[in-house]
Amino acid sequence: MAKNYASGWNELTTKNSWMLFKIMGEFVQGFEKMGHHNPCISIFGSARTQKTHPNYILANEIAKRIVDLGFGVITGGGPGIMEAANKGAQEAGGASVGLTIDLPFEKKHNNTSHRSGHSWQCPIFCLIFSLSSFILLPKKAK
Repeated sequence: MAKNYASGWNELTTKNSWMLFKIMGEFVQGFEKMGHHNPCISIFGSARTQKTHPNYILANEIAKRIVDLGFGVITGGGPGIMEAANKGAQEAGGASVGLTIDLPFEKKHNNTSHRSGHSWQCPIFCLIFSLSSFILLPKKAK
């Protein structure tokens, strides 16, 4: 007898349909929250960078200067470079946003994280949508 590969297809498509509404809800929340933080500049870098590393200190100083120019700072909300950037923006009295994604292998978000999402689509889109510019710092922190 031939195996029926289509069995369970209706259940799978129903689950995916409801997931779409959940993601759509995250987009609505993201747009509402991020609309208050423009214009922003994002700082990208390694989550593994230690607080004593020169790139951590650099990210903190860059964020302070960005705030002095009238921009907010937006990151992925994780540790390392992201934490340094969010801290620098807060220390300078500016907008500091960390958009995090709930990942099973990443347990730590920095203390400045403002938004958390279960899906990756919304935080990534909101981050890109809200940017005026971005700065890339080296990924490897040796």
